[in-house]
Amino acid sequence: MKINRQFYFKFILFSLFTVFFMEGTNSQTALKLNVNQPPELIVNAGSDVSIDVGNNTPIGGSPSASGGTGILTYQWLPYEYLDDATIANPTATPPGNVNFVLTVSDERGCTSIDEIRVIVIGGTAIEEENSDFNLKIYPNPTSGIFTINLDHNGSNEIQIVLYNITGQKVHQATLKNPDSFISADINISELSKGSYFLLIRTDNNNIYRQIILK
Repeated sequence: MKINRQFYFKFILFSLFTVFFMEGTNSQTALKLNVNQPPELIVNAGSDVSIDVGNNTPIGGSPSASGGTGILTYQWLPYEYLDDATIANPTATPPGNVNFVLTVSDERGCTSIDEIRVIVIGGTAIEEENSDFNLKIYPNPTSGIFTINLDHNGSNEIQIVLYNITGQKVHQATLKNPDSFISADINISELSKGSYFLLIRTDNNNIYRQIILK
């Protein structure tokens, strides 16, 4: 008699499955899962420091970051006054008081942020003054569009720049001869969700803020 091999193979598989199922219904199986929680990414930009005008100072903690997964990447803002904005402990030479913001990312894409203030005794005025010029940014976090209200006291030009966490410039606008009070809507809905850094640069001041796109 000729046997259909395909049918015979299916029959054997069905029989084995049936036996396995019947055996399994009379027993209990314990499943143990080991979940390894990645270490928390902790950032330390260091303690606030004072220097005399014309001097420099290293910034960052010891270490500047710990935990996380894999290789860590560093990004400092503002980068103009640093010898290298992508290392853990750069040297800062600001002409005036500056808040430096450190963002660290790991290989999973997790980020953490910390800030340090460098006070320059006798330095020029590049810091935020006058209560941040009555600065208001809303909504923040934003779903794509946020508004900047600013009383800038007659600056001839205002630059609005947005950076991603790697320091890449992703949005820029320049206002020429603006009114003393401005209200600007910024649309970043085309960008990926995450943390961004906003720079508002007037004639004599730089203001930095974090923007969250949700």
